[in-house]
Amino acid sequence: MKPKTIQSTSATTVSARPCLVVTLMALVATQVLMHAQPPSLVFNGTSGRLFAVDDQTNLHVNAYGPVVRLSATGTPLQTNTICPLYSKAARDAVGNYFFADVFSPPQDFGGVTLTDHHAFIARYDSAGTLMWAKTVGPVFVQGMGVTDLAVSSDGIAYVGYTVTLSAVSRYSALERFDGMGSNTWTSQKSTTIPGGVSAEVRFGPVTATNGFVQFFRYNSGNSAWAVDLERFDGIGARFGITSWIQPYTGNPVNNCARPVQNALGELFNVEGDQVVKRSGAGAVIWSRAAGNSISWTIGEDPFGGVYVSDQSASLRRYDFDGNLLWSLNTSAPVDRMINHGQSGRFISVNTGSSGRLTSDPSTLAPRLGGFLTSEAGPTFIIMGDAPAYRILATTNLTAWPEIGVVTNSGGSARFTDSDGTIASPRFYRAQTLP
Repeated sequence: MKPKTIQSTSATTVSARPCLVVTLMALVATQVLMHAQPPSLVFNGTSGRLFAVDDQTNLHVNAYGPVVRLSATGTPLQTNTICPLYSKAARDAVGNYFFADVFSPPQDFGGVTLTDHHAFIARYDSAGTLMWAKTVGPVFVQGMGVTDLAVSSDGIAYVGYTVTLSAVSRYSALERFDGMGSNTWTSQKSTTIPGGVSAEVRFGPVTATNGFVQFFRYNSGNSAWAVDLERFDGIGARFGITSWIQPYTGNPVNNCARPVQNALGELFNVEGDQVVKRSGAGAVIWSRAAGNSISWTIGEDPFGGVYVSDQSASLRRYDFDGNLLWSLNTSAPVDRMINHGQSGRFISVNTGSSGRLTSDPSTLAPRLGGFLTSEAGPTFIIMGDAPAYRILATTNLTAWPEIGVVTNSGGSARFTDSDGTIASPRFYRAQTLP
């Protein structure tokens, strides 16, 4: 296969360290590779909702009570009823399980009995032994629903819920729980609107100190969702990014509409009828028409792009620049996607089946992005799905000698130019190895 090269049409000069000026090629590609055919989708036959993929590429499926662990090819390895109630499930990087939902007290969660409140969160170790169980939300309400659970890689848990106080008053809230199960903060948002009959909370990507959240409020009067996209910090303060009205031509909430993030911290979301990419600070980078069927972002593409599903059961892949690479019919709308880099892309659909996508039939052209400065030299990220890249550099835009080769790991290869003898601005490009 002939090597594919991405070059720039302009450059930006930055200071990387004393006496060194480095020029990084702008993120404008002169070549866009379109896939002629989408990958295949292979279902594994296990009913339930995918919620985690571990380091051994085993799938963890919430099978309406029991947790089923499957191999990457769908072979059942273990079935374990961890939490006594079917509930929302998550898993952290070291294998601890988290469950959250509403319950009717009293309830024994495996050694701890909760006797009041309406909602819970429980943490179990990798063997299924209870570590702690805590109540969530207020004690006395007219109605309450836990609508989402998110867990950071290091075990910080966030629960999103909505409380109905009366027929005309409700609010949504986020609660943060640390590794010991202590509630470190609660952040409330009024979701009462004229004609409002329901409200939902959906988390985007989260870390131990911040994250993104999306609030939905349904108005039966005009058959529309009022949606707010916000981010929150380590003490629960929230900052608005954007808001829009989503006509009710389908229910994005039922299909787990959440913003997703790429390796550079950029955010993807479907806002109304547009697929939108924003910077980490919230500025719009590009937007593309989402089509006639209601759509939602479903998973990150570790090569800098995003996957989008819709009500008509179409799964679409967009690249870093918003180009549509392929579209695939999945038989039912996708409600979860976990991309495990080059080990596989795993999905579940809202009818309760899970499966994996086969490899794409060809390779994406590499992109340079995420330029950083460090003491060792200028550092940037190469995004693409090839196993390795050749790095070329020039000071005169004529000769492009090779200065290194990097291996792709999980979709993002990082290269640092540690040459301390550079005296002139240097331009870079990445080339896919044959």
